[in-house]
Amino acid sequence: MIAREGVGNIRTIATFNELDKILSLFSDELRVPQKQRLRRSQISGVSQLALFASEALIIRGGEAIGNVFSILDSNHD
Repeated sequence: MIAREGVGNIRTIATFNELDKILSLFSDELRVPQKQRLRRSQISGVSQLALFASEALIIRGGEAIGNVFSILDSNHD
């Protein structure tokens, strides 16, 4: 709404030198959606990490765990 009004009234805004005020209002209106989008992105990233980590554990987990134990066992000799 702010962007539409700003573009529709660009001559008035320019005449009264209110461009900074309109840009500030527009930026303020975008802060909440930006924070929400960032939070959703973080949650999505964590869930993808968990998915890929669990797949790696299933596919290579037995092999990797066996290697870890054999390395630990060989260090105690």
